[in-house]
Amino acid sequence: MPVNNLFAEKLHETFVASITDFVGKGRPAGIRDGYSATFRCVVEDEVWTLTIQVPQGEFLKLTDICKQIMENIETNTLNESKYVELLDEFLQTKKKQRILENNKH
Repeated sequence: MPVNNLFAEKLHETFVASITDFVGKGRPAGIRDGYSATFRCVVEDEVWTLTIQVPQGEFLKLTDICKQIMENIETNTLNESKYVELLDEFLQTKKKQRILENNKH
C-alpha cells in the first residue's frame, strides 16, 4: 500500500529518535511470556534495529501506535494524517522527557 511522504517521514523520524535515545536500565529478568517489539529503519546505508521484550513506557505507546497502523492497513482504513498527528505528539512528549532528564543531571 503506497503511503504519503509526510507519513513515511514522520514514522521514520520517530523510529530513528526512539532507537537513538534508547537507554536500557537495570538487568532484565528472565522473561518467559509476554511479547517483544522490534523497531527497524534504514539510516544512510545501515539498518538500525531495536528489539524490546515486553515494551513499557514510551515504547509501549509506540508499539500500540504501530499495531493500530497495521490494523488500519489490513482493513484499508488508514488515516495517515491521524498518525502523523499522533507521532508528532509522541515526539514532542519524548523531547520534553529528554529535557527533564537532562535537567536532573
